[in-house]
Amino acid sequence: MKVVNVRGMKANIKGVRYVGCSIGQWIGSPLGNELRNTSKCPYCGEKHSNVNSLPCYRLWLFEKIQAGDANVLAALRSISPDAVLGCWCCNVDAGRPRSKQVCHAEIVAAAAEWLRKKDEAADNAVYTVTPAGQAVIDADRLAQVQKSVANSGRAMKPPIEPTT
Repeated sequence: MKVVNVRGMKANIKGVRYVGCSIGQWIGSPLGNELRNTSKCPYCGEKHSNVNSLPCYRLWLFEKIQAGDANVLAALRSISPDAVLGCWCCNVDAGRPRSKQVCHAEIVAAAAEWLRKKDEAADNAVYTVTPAGQAVIDADRLAQVQKSVANSGRAMKPPIEPTT
């Protein structure tokens, strides 16, 4: 994924996935950083600029993911690995020195990649966990995954048997 500053770009330009808040003609994203320039941050009680809002934005995004927020999850899942994410706070290509802080679009990129890996792991899960905490292997799903891995030429580690 690549992160670019949208300053000077035509609004909603094809090829750039805008992840900021609604500004001018730019259509806002559910992933926009609403914590910047608020009168009082709900996490720390401070008024934030773009850069100093990022720790709280990271917490906000994590909470939305953990809570299963449909809009946020759909937005993250729709970001492809080769996407170009755009926002206003990004200094990556703005011709300015890079700050030590990342911009919120970089946090979005990391979250989208993390969620993609989590979803892939769930898709390849061959067991479920009972309410009592026991792992139960799904033999049909294990056979499907083994066949898929064999066809791909990748090696597969044998499943770990649950302890009793």
